[in-house]
Amino acid sequence: MSPPSRRRFARQIRFLRARLSPEGYFGLLTVGMLMILAAGWWFGDIAEDMSRDAGTRLLDERVASWFPEHATPAFTHVARFATFFGSIGFIGAASTCAALVLIVRKSWYKLLALALAVGGGSVRPSSTDCSRSSSQCRSVTGGCVRRLSGSLPSSWP
Repeated sequence: MSPPSRRRFARQIRFLRARLSPEGYFGLLTVGMLMILAAGWWFGDIAEDMSRDAGTRLLDERVASWFPEHATPAFTHVARFATFFGSIGFIGAASTCAALVLIVRKSWYKLLALALAVGGGSVRPSSTDCSRSSSQCRSVTGGCVRRLSGSLPSSWP
């Protein structure tokens, strides 16, 4: 840009620099929003590839059928140990401890972010409950595995 146009658009250039700089608050907000948009676009691309004959779906079915075929007591024990960290009890206890620490530190915005993240993460469509339709689920080492289908659960819009 030539110097006269830099002077003419100095205010807009400062705004863009502040907006796209990772150092300031607005720069981080812009970068974060761009990352969210990119992740959403990526998810949409993956979801679009889940048609009946898509390679991604066929790979998912092979991987999902591999686990029950190769299940051993030791493998089941390791898998149950690993899934404990995603259980309601662990998530509830860990988030309660984190919330208490944030309350003591008086970090109200971080507490709000924790509440929204944990609350939003616990919302699930009701059709993922395996007890609703036994024809869509099969028992694997005492657990339940959802059979893959080419569409979203029926409770989704």
